[in-house]
Amino acid sequence: MRAGFDADTPRVLGWDAVGTVKAVGDAVTLFAPGDEVWYAGALGRPGSNAEFQLVDERIVALKPRSLDNASAAALPLTAITAWELLFDRLGVQEAATRATRC
Repeated sequence: MRAGFDADTPRVLGWDAVGTVKAVGDAVTLFAPGDEVWYAGALGRPGSNAEFQLVDERIVALKPRSLDNASAAALPLTAITAWELLFDRLGVQEAATRATRC
């Protein structure tokens, strides 16, 4: 990973982000200015500790209304990590039927 970045170029740190869409490009179809969104960053992109970010709509989702910004910002990477552990690494399978209590 280190070989992919120029050590002399400043990097913006940060991973998960929550914010309000300020503007969208002509090709954007999923979001509009004013939407509250969240996302997990990508290694090849500047970090989320910037005031403004240019983000591909494919890695963004509407922020759940039930979460405040601090809670929402803490979830994307941790949720992806938990999903990968359970389903990709441990091979947990969804149950075919629901268990019933006697």
